[in-house]
Amino acid sequence: MESLHQNAELDPDRWADRSRLLLFTNSYTQAQTVALGLQKQWPLMADRIYYLSKGKDNQDYEATLRPGNDVQRVDIEQFCETGGTILVAPMQSIGRGFNILNKNQPSALAAFGAVFFLMRPMWQPEDMVSTAREINRYTMQWAARLDVPTAFERADGLYKSAVVLRETANKLWRNIELRTSYGSLNYPQADGTMGDLDLDLLIRPRSDLAATTAGLIIQAIGRLLRGGVPFYAYFMDAAWSPKTALEGPSIREEADTSLLQAMIDVIATYADPADAVGNALYGDLAESLSCTVGLNNS
Repeated sequence: MESLHQNAELDPDRWADRSRLLLFTNSYTQAQTVALGLQKQWPLMADRIYYLSKGKDNQDYEATLRPGNDVQRVDIEQFCETGGTILVAPMQSIGRGFNILNKNQPSALAAFGAVFFLMRPMWQPEDMVSTAREINRYTMQWAARLDVPTAFERADGLYKSAVVLRETANKLWRNIELRTSYGSLNYPQADGTMGDLDLDLLIRPRSDLAATTAGLIIQAIGRLLRGGVPFYAYFMDAAWSPKTALEGPSIREEADTSLLQAMIDVIATYADPADAVGNALYGDLAESLSCTVGLNNS
């Protein structure tokens, strides 16, 4: 908070009225737990700490103070009107479609100056819908003759191709069921090393997860970019980079153990200077993330 206040004094055009924090969790229950914990630890700020909860009736959401206070229904885009300083929310609840702006004149800017990813985004375990979605995705990819597993090359005719497709889909389903952690997305390669490519199925679950996570992060930080302003982003969960969290920032940690590094790598490919559109969209973000303080000696 002190850094945000200092920035506002030194560079009011970009930082004035932006001394607010946005804290992301994975669920509404976690958001409430975090907010109530902060209110207890920081009583002087308690009446300015809000959390997002599911709304009642036809209301999609509501911003809540603490038990005992009246629930204040708000349009989350008007958060500044509440006088709140800290908002704790599930990341995917306000990831897209919201413009949470301050009162800057003549042009309002992003209301929050810093975002904290308190937890690494996690998916519901054993979710049949997401499993079916992934299988459908790869089936469409194979139908387009992109990265087709070698088993299909030996299939002669429609019937044999259908049999191979069924067998390959079963292998893919099993692959998904056996993913117990981020570290399990590691497969033996032809040269004896380990990598994220499954040589049998020609899939890259680690890269897919990194790309999906990057998409969620990009949507989330969109709340802090309105008006082309800078912001601070903090990745708090040790699960982002477990080796770094355990051994310190001087250690070199690659994408095989760090989802954060895998995400940085993916965004760097999006921002390839050879791709004019991708570089325009993601170049600044890729550069900033590559200099994440505390990761790989940055």
